[in-house]
Amino acid sequence: MTSHSEEGYRVTTPVYRVNFWERPAADLAWNLDAHLLVDAPDVAAVLAWAANHADGRRYEILVEADGDTEIADPHAPRRSPLVRLLGVNPNE
Repeated sequence: MTSHSEEGYRVTTPVYRVNFWERPAADLAWNLDAHLLVDAPDVAAVLAWAANHADGRRYEILVEADGDTEIADPHAPRRSPLVRLLGVNPNE
């Protein structure tokens, strides 16, 4: 039987990033408020979390492509490639 799943590329515990965007004034750049979600059971839970915490802000949802769930310092820059699942970066 042939499998259509590439097991070597599966991430069973993905790290999601939710970026909330807010623009303080029309002539200024958008401000970023980024959050890492490491224990979300699935993308539906991430979508619900983002909607519940948006407070009227735009948001985008990304997932880390390499599946590195170890986060020694949550404020340090992440180095994993990101795949956008929803939304856009309004500064792009």
